[in-house]
Amino acid sequence: MSRYHAQLHYDTSSPVITDLGSSNGTFINGDVLRGGYMLQPSDWVTIGGYLVQVNGREVQKKDLSASRIVAYNVSKSYGEKTVVNGVSVALIRENLSG
Repeated sequence: MSRYHAQLHYDTSSPVITDLGSSNGTFINGDVLRGGYMLQPSDWVTIGGYLVQVNGREVQKKDLSASRIVAYNVSKSYGEKTVVNGVSVALIRENLSG
């Protein structure tokens, strides 16, 4: 992670994130962040080894260094029937068995 990776500020009451030219990039729901982006409560931000969700002024952070599986915006269809659409998940090692 870069020393100054991204900036989070509030435009009125909405959180806005901007990548500060980081070497590894900042991702919103698995997509590379370009410019500023107004975050929605359902958005997931990946910064270095962290998965961050911002809801208003509350910030939740998950350390992904212990993760085994991380998937963003997964969709699966069988023929014309979509069975999974836009699912993102991070499975942490402590939550997996076997």
